[in-house]
Amino acid sequence: ALERAIQPLVDQQHRVGSWPRAVHLVRKSPPVWIGSEEVSTGYALEALGRYLHIQHAPDLDPTPQALAPGDRHHAG
Repeated sequence: ALERAIQPLVDQQHRVGSWPRAVHLVRKSPPVWIGSEEVSTGYALEALGRYLHIQHAPDLDPTPQALAPGDRHHAG
């Protein structure tokens, strides 16, 4: 199921490695929207990184706080 969810993201990647520009809401009130290939690529890379982490290290906590250097929440 997770593979089917991640495949559309992989399919949208440009040949040069970036993802298409998308609009992202960064603040609800008042609304502020941004959009760039850089932001879209950052979100895509984070999603793919978490996916790979789940595939290869399912016992580890994939949150950024848990993956910080020196953190003691890693299994093992």
